[in-house]
Amino acid sequence: MEEHLRQQKTESPPQQIGMFLQSEEDSSLITRLIAERIRCEEQKRQQEIECSALAAVNFRIPTELIDLLLGVEDQRALLIAFQTETEFVLPRRFQSSTFTINGYEHNIRRALR
Repeated sequence: MEEHLRQQKTESPPQQIGMFLQSEEDSSLITRLIAERIRCEEQKRQQEIECSALAAVNFRIPTELIDLLLGVEDQRALLIAFQTETEFVLPRRFQSSTFTINGYEHNIRRALR
């Protein structure tokens, strides 16, 4: 009986140390996985914030192309604006040749496609 207890005492510490080291490795792995998950969630949230920012895009159209591209009452431009939830400020001949789109960035990208 005494011999059996001595064997347990001599075997116990290495097993306990091994279990302790394994639990430390598991703990550090879990910590790294949680940190990676938090970082990914933060990046995703940041991208959503950037996409939901209101923006305006301005660009110029050569005057001779204004009527050719848009026309005075271009229904296609109005339909695009409606479908993409953006607002177009269309240029008119003999006025500003600046074409402006207002809306959220992801909607502006859809409108420009």
